[in-house]
Parts: sequence; structure tokens; C-alpha cells
Amino acid sequence: MRRVAFWCVVSLWLLLPGVAWARYQIPRVQDAEGLRIGDRTTFHGGVALPIGVDSNVFLETREEDPRAAAFIFPSAWIGIGNRELRDGLLMSPPERSGRVLDYHVGALAGFRQYLARDVVVRSQPRFSVGATVRLVLLPGRRFSVVLNEDFFRGANSGNYELNGRLFNFNRIDHDGALTLIGRPGGGRLSLSFGYRSGLVLFTHPSLFRANRLVNGFLHETKWRVLPHSAIFLRYTLDYTYYFCCVETNFGRNEDNFAHRITGGFRGQLLRKLVLEVGLGWGLGFYRTDPDDNDFSSFIGEAALDYYPTLRSRVRVEVFRRFHDSLWGNYFVDNGAAVSLQHTFRWRMIARFGTSLRGRTYYALPIPLVEDQTLLAYEDRRGLAERLRQRSLLFALDTGVEQPFGRLFSLALSYTLFVDATDLRVVYRDDLVNDLGYVKHLLWLVGAVRI
Repeated sequence: MRRVAFWCVVSLWLLLPGVAWARYQIPRVQDAEGLRIGDRTTFHGGVALPIGVDSNVFLETREEDPRAAAFIFPSAWIGIGNRELRDGLLMSPPERSGRVLDYHVGALAGFRQYLARDVVVRSQPRFSVGATVRLVLLPGRRFSVVLNEDFFRGANSGNYELNGRLFNFNRIDHDGALTLIGRPGGGRLSLSFGYRSGLVLFTHPSLFRANRLVNGFLHETKWRVLPHSAIFLRYTLDYTYYFCCVETNFGRNEDNFAHRITGGFRGQLLRKLVLEVGLGWGLGFYRTDPDDNDFSSFIGEAALDYYPTLRSRVRVEVFRRFHDSLWGNYFVDNGAAVSLQHTFRWRMIARFGTSLRGRTYYALPIPLVEDQTLLAYEDRRGLAERLRQRSLLFALDTGVEQPFGRLFSLALSYTLFVDATDLRVVYRDDLVNDLGYVKHLLWLVGAVRI
């Protein structure tokens, strides 16, 4: 049973936007004005008590009779900084200022408890905790240093109806970068050089094959053509190292190099319109893979932000991306996303976001070669001839949040995840796993925040 679970990808991890805490669905609400500490620093904090319903605890297909359960998810968070953090980005203006340091440091923790009679559902992992750090040293000067870090220990249920202490998707998730930025001359030219680092470390021993470490390099050359617009050229290199064994017939994931080079435009078109377009090429090399399936193709993305009022934002984006995968060698996404947010005059915040992407996983493990427990893959036509999986991924997130006075807030949220695929994995011991799922989350959050 544990062998089957290892090969199943939890695709919602890569559908959720923002910093790492969003991928673990830890509930929180918008901060209030905060407490001023000195002239420039503000402290924020809050506690929340959400109650909700999860329609598919174990990410099962309809044929597998998904388990639904109510839950409570108390959470708490703190943050301190002299700049606002929005969508994981520090709102530090590029212009030079008298500040030596722009920063925001925050921590968030949550404890999810399913409310079900079944002891298997109640035993699912509960506690998630992590921290986010954003630092800009000498912002806007000729030489600046930027440090970004997200570090989380996230709790996730497995994709089998099994006691959470016997099997789960709990993991340590680290994503960070240290970047040096130089602005020679009058600042029209900007040169960035950085080191990237990532870590995925599952805490359950049966998932040791998926533990990986990423080390990388980034460079961006940016030339300002207008006061608020620039053209750019960006290059990144990532080396992904898997901690597992070296035998190719052990079902391991292959170490790999990934190159991405893009160029484009980033800036303000009109007073209320911001455009970012980046087009380029991606290369992924899996030299030790018996299937010899590397990536070499076009990549790119375009995003348009429209601000109809000071309290509203509309964002539309399209993209083609590739990423190293725990299931097969890599996956390619082709898709689009739309998000809207508006703050009403009575301070209610309404949001809506949706994304649709076609995802293809390439170079799945070769049955009886890379993994001796795998027998075959099946789809609607019978045995799948190619070692690929095609999925249609859909995500929708919407909600409203209403502050009451300076301390209290009430929020209602609904989230939908759909992973549509017809692939089945067949094992030698007569186990069959149907991939894909539909998951609904509905919750009501009451919070006290500053």
C-alpha cells in the first residue's frame, strides 16, 4: 500500500499561489493597521478559529468512495516589519530612500483536527508551522542585497485511508534565495546575481525516494526604458539532487539540471494597467534516466494587472512552464489564471481566483525496469503505450472577509480542486490505484487580529 502511495502526486501543492503557508492551507485573515513600534516598524498578529468541511480527505476518485469530514483549524500568526508583504513580495520601491533596511519577518502555525467518528480520519496529521523572511539591505542604492526565505513544516494527509501515524505526506519545505543587485551609473541599468536553494524532505520513511535538495543560480539584466517600465533578460540554473539510492531499478527519481532563459517587458503601460511578458526556452537534462527523456522547448508567461479603482485589482495571466516532478521526470503546464479582489466602502474584502491548466507528466517509471513492483499503466483505451500522464487541473478559490471594528474579523471561504485524469497504476500484487480527484473545502473563520 505504501508503494502505491509514493507514486501519487498531490497536485494541489502546485495549484495554490503565494508563499509556502498557502500550500498547507493554514487559515488566516488580513492584518489590521497593526501596532507602531518606533517611527517605521509595525507589529501584526492574530488568532483564528475556523470551522469547515473537507469533501475528500484522502484525495480519492469517485470510484474509491471519497471520505468527507468536518474540521476545526485554530491558527495564530505574528509579523513585524517596516514594509508591507503582498502575495509573498516585499513592497519595497525601487527608488533610493534614506532607509538602510526594508524587512518583514513573520511566523504562522495551525492545528487541524478532523471531526469524524472514524478513528482513521481523526488520526490525520494536525500541526503545521513555519516562517517567512523578506529582507532588502540598502534598498534602491547602487548596491543592494535581497534575502527571501520560506521555511515550513507542513502537515498533509496521505492519499490512502490509512492511520495518519502510519502514513502521511508531512514534509519540511524550504525555499530561499540570496540576491545581489548592482545599479551602475544613474540606476537605469540593473544587474542581479543570486543563489537559489530549495528542500523537500518528507518525514515519513516510506517516501525517502522523493526527498530532494535544489541548488541554483539566477541572473537578471534589466534596463529601464521608462520611469516605471523596463526590459529584462533572465537566466536560472537549478541542480536537483535526490537523497535516495543510485540504482536505476530501485524506483528512484533522477538527479537533473534545469536551465531557463527568458526575456521580455515588465512595467506600467497606462495609469491603471501593468504588463509583464517573458518568453524564452527551457532545458532539462536527466542523464541517468533509462528512458532518456529530456526537456527542450518554449516556455513563457504573460500577466496583465488592471486597477479600476484604488481598492480593486484584476489580474489575467497565461503561461507555459516546466518543473522537476516527483512523479516521472518532469511535468509541463500550459494554462491560464484569473484573479479579482475588491475592497468595499464598508471594508469588506471580496476575492475570486481560478486557474485551468493542462499538465503532462513525462518519463513515468518504466514498469519492471525502474520499479519492480510496477506492472503497467492503463487508460480508457487499455494499456497506456507511452510513459506519460495527461491531466486537466482546475482550481477555484473565492471568499469574503468583513472586519468588525479594529480587532475582529469574519471570513467565509470556498476552494475547489479538480485533477482530471484517466490513468490507473497497476501493481504486481493486484493493487490498482486510480489517479485524479475532486476536492471541495468550505470554511468559516472568526479571528482577532491587530
